[in-house]
Amino acid sequence: GRDINLIKDNEWVDMLQNEIGFIYQYYELIDCLSVYDNILLKLNSDEKNVDILLNRLDIESYKYQKVKYLSGGQRQRVGVVRALTNNPSLILADEPTGALDQENSELLLKTLKDYSENSLVLMVTHNEELALKYVTRVIYMDHGEIIRDIVKESKDKEEPIKEKRKNKYKLFSKKLGYKYLISSLKTLKIRLFFLIGSGCIIFLFISFLFCALSSASTYVDNTYMYTPLYTVFDLCTYKEQDHDLLKENINNEVLSKLINRYDEVTYRENIDILLNKYMYQEITYENKVVSNVKIYTLPNNIDDKVIVKGRFIQNKNEILINELFMSYFKDCNPLGRKLEVKENFVYKGKEYVSTHTKEIVGVTKDSLFNQNNEIYVSYSEHLDYLKHNGISNELSYFNAFFTFDYQLVINRPSNVSKVMNNIKKNPYYRKKENIPSHDYHFSIVNNIAYEEKEMFSELIDVVSILVYFFILLGLIVFTIFSSYVLSSFVLEKKKDYAIFSQLGIKNKCIYLLIIKESLLISLSMIFLGLLLFYLIYSIVSTIIKFKLTISILSIIFLILLYLLQCLISSILPIIQLRKMEMGNILRYE
Repeated sequence: GRDINLIKDNEWVDMLQNEIGFIYQYYELIDCLSVYDNILLKLNSDEKNVDILLNRLDIESYKYQKVKYLSGGQRQRVGVVRALTNNPSLILADEPTGALDQENSELLLKTLKDYSENSLVLMVTHNEELALKYVTRVIYMDHGEIIRDIVKESKDKEEPIKEKRKNKYKLFSKKLGYKYLISSLKTLKIRLFFLIGSGCIIFLFISFLFCALSSASTYVDNTYMYTPLYTVFDLCTYKEQDHDLLKENINNEVLSKLINRYDEVTYRENIDILLNKYMYQEITYENKVVSNVKIYTLPNNIDDKVIVKGRFIQNKNEILINELFMSYFKDCNPLGRKLEVKENFVYKGKEYVSTHTKEIVGVTKDSLFNQNNEIYVSYSEHLDYLKHNGISNELSYFNAFFTFDYQLVINRPSNVSKVMNNIKKNPYYRKKENIPSHDYHFSIVNNIAYEEKEMFSELIDVVSILVYFFILLGLIVFTIFSSYVLSSFVLEKKKDYAIFSQLGIKNKCIYLLIIKESLLISLSMIFLGLLLFYLIYSIVSTIIKFKLTISILSIIFLILLYLLQCLISSILPIIQLRKMEMGNILRYE
């Protein structure tokens, strides 16, 4: 009493699952699934009824056998069990005995006869003699036209089919869906291996590119950020008018405004000029003069990563040397070695000379382009020593413009770039080439380690942009490639999807299967890629001295990109599948 052309999709799915049982001439089973799983594709299957029917049709022993190993007659009986398992109101049987011998044909028709007590069974067959034993009405057709209609048993009143509708339609079982996916993927073999292998190699290659970029950044940071004077910048205050150097109270006034604005910086007197200009005129080791030596004072708070050997200075008679200076001692350990230092300075017109012994207690990192033997001494100890001897910072004022009479110290190496950028926004800050008249200002001279690090960081940024571009380009090409490969997989299995559809499995569940298939392939690529990456990383790390740095965020980002790529790869096959008429697929294949 209803026009099926007017039935809505959800109602139609409900009818296919609950009210209609199809017995197909060519079985329409999923080859890669077992007998039992094929029957469960009828989503409202009665599991107790399944066992009864399997036993009745004599195929119970094949319950967990894959249907591709069954004979035609056995497959036909599996199709019958699937159609009858949930007691449908209408059973449509297309040549149900075509693949069966006489005995099994009788068994099948007796079963259908029993079900016809509560359901309408409509059977198409060429076996007229056998069919006449069981049917109550025979309609003869020739080339699509009814030529005879014989009613063998009549009822007083024709009753419409009663719809049971005990259960609402169900969605595809996740467990059964994954069984199908894994079984179907196994059938792809070489092509699947090729797809996963290529995706794995691309994942591995991109991972190592990220690792290389991260390692380069870490190497630059470790080389420069943790050198002793990376956080120390020479600073001068000045007044343009008359080219006069500022008095100390003006210096403090200007610098206080700088310090008040940035809590992460401090400033101090620049005694490095005194040490290099007037003191430490001659440094000897075992009576041999050490040439090309620079003297620097350390910040009060120094990062422990600066020290590569030994320990920090504890008094003014202890010093640190840089790694370049180590070569002076050849293969000997420099720790504990003593340098003779000739101190020579002028105060109020008088020259003072004295010799002291300094013990090497530690070795510090070098910057990449360091060309000097460097000695690092305690700032606070030397400042106290100079003031105790009546030497103020007056000797640091020379009759020249831009005297670096102060030093700016940034407390943490990781904040240097940020603080420097902020300081350059300070209204008192001026570049030396752009000094206004009649105003007090300060300038900062960037130290060599900071300048070199900024240069390399910018170079790494440029290389990173190029690398990211090629990574993106590669992923786009791989996405297109995987979309077409996945489409070929889907087209090969379109008959399976058509069977799902005709059994009342919703289209969205079928599309979700395709997405899950792509997801499984992507997860396989990711898992194998990560495994190979870890193995190769472990081997490389033990072979080379240079420590590779793993960028966890980059790897997570790459994994997310692969998952996004898998979703995009699913779009093309889904679009192709949506254009197909599922009924026609079964009709013509």
